[in-house]
Amino acid sequence: GRRFVFVVSLVVFIGVGHYVKQIQGFGGDEPHYLVLTHSLLVDQDLRIENNHRNRDYQEFHAGELPMHYLARGRDDVIYSIHSPGLPALLLPAYAVAGHWGALAMVGLMAALAALAMFDLASSIGSRPIALATWAAVAFTIPFGLQSWLIFPEMAAALLMAWVALWVWRDGPDRVW
Repeated sequence: GRRFVFVVSLVVFIGVGHYVKQIQGFGGDEPHYLVLTHSLLVDQDLRIENNHRNRDYQEFHAGELPMHYLARGRDDVIYSIHSPGLPALLLPAYAVAGHWGALAMVGLMAALAALAMFDLASSIGSRPIALATWAAVAFTIPFGLQSWLIFPEMAAALLMAWVALWVWRDGPDRVW
C-alpha cells in the first residue's frame, strides 16, 4: 500500500544517498547549491564570495571550490549562477542537520514523488500495476540517481508528479 511505498522509497533513497555520498562526496554543482543554502542560513543573503573566502564548504567539499558566477553584480557583489530555489527548499533541513539534512530532504522529495506516481498508477490501474510502475520509475535511471543528488531535478519531479496526480484526479470536474 501507500505506506509501504513511501517508507521503502524513503529508506532506499536516503540510505543509498548517504552511502554514495560517504564514498564519493558531493560533486558537480552540488557543493554550489549547498554553499547557497549555507549563505541563506548563516548570512541571510545570496552573496557567495565571503562563503568561498571563509571556506564554508569544507564540511561537504574537500579542496578548493571555485565560485560559479558570470560577472560581478550590482555594487561589485558576486552572486552564484545557480538558482536559489532549491537552496530555499533545503534550508530547514540544512539548518537542522547540515549537508546530511539537505541530502535527506532531497530523499524525502523523491519519496513523495514516488508516492504520487504510485497513487497515479493506482488511480489508473490495479495495485500490482501500480507497484510495478512505482518500482520501474523510482528505482531506475534517472529518477533513482536523482534521488540522492542535490540538484533541482527532484524538486521539479515532485512538483510534476503532484500536478499529474491533481490533473488526473480532478480532470473530469474541470473545464479544459
